[in-house]
Amino acid sequence: MTRTLTLLFALAASTILPLAARAENAPSQLIEHSHIIAPYTVGAYQWKESQFNAQKLSAGAGFTYQHSRHPELRISVFVYPAGLGADKATLEFGMQEFHAGLQQAQQLGITTRITEESAFDLPYSLVDGKENEKTGSNANDPFLAVLARWKIPGQRLLMEQTHNGMALHSAGYLFYRSLYFYKVRVSAPKDGMESAAFNQLADDVARSLVPAITVINVGDCGKQNTIYLPKDGESEEIAISMSEQLLAMQGLNCSAKLEAQQLREKMRNADVIRIDFPANAWSEQ
Repeated sequence: MTRTLTLLFALAASTILPLAARAENAPSQLIEHSHIIAPYTVGAYQWKESQFNAQKLSAGAGFTYQHSRHPELRISVFVYPAGLGADKATLEFGMQEFHAGLQQAQQLGITTRITEESAFDLPYSLVDGKENEKTGSNANDPFLAVLARWKIPGQRLLMEQTHNGMALHSAGYLFYRSLYFYKVRVSAPKDGMESAAFNQLADDVARSLVPAITVINVGDCGKQNTIYLPKDGESEEIAISMSEQLLAMQGLNCSAKLEAQQLREKMRNADVIRIDFPANAWSEQ
């Protein structure tokens, strides 16, 4: 029997497949609560403000950043619950919602022309957006070899927009990470900036902020710790399979219980938004 997990008020109509490493008994409360942690400073980017409405949990949290050398850029990052599923299927559903949002924006007078849509995966990062320095240190280590090619799955939309008569460069990105969607929106007036320069800056926004903004989940997702080994597999095949499953579990960023000291360390120099889910928020289908 195929098991799926959905967030009732956000993903009821989606079809999301489970990761291969799931245990037989699906969790009854996938996430009890999450902490979304947005650093105040990420390289050239400075946190400006955040938005969160406890009455609209499916919208998650929004963060506004400013580039220290390019204040003309408008930068927003939205982090909202996605659920547990296979990367490709989950991201496809998220992109359908993304396109629907662009169509709704036309009712607000924002016209959009998509010039490019493409995959935009990010290198997997272990801690707070800092890539693991060991990934290339030992080519014979199966875990490091898998880590070197592990990605945060994402999609990119390059667009031209018009709002209140103003022509804008615009880019949108969607990623699936730690059971959440990360939606990045970047725009700037066309006057004074070439498309190539804007695209390069927008890509840097996504590469910098998405790995840096972390989600810590608490719930039954932290109990997903079963490793399945290939029957009669060779030693290298077993090592690779174990590494892939360990990274998939680690990518959930979930604990059955979160220690206060662990959270305090993460909260330093960052804006933290906690989302508490009601008991009936998650369901198995």
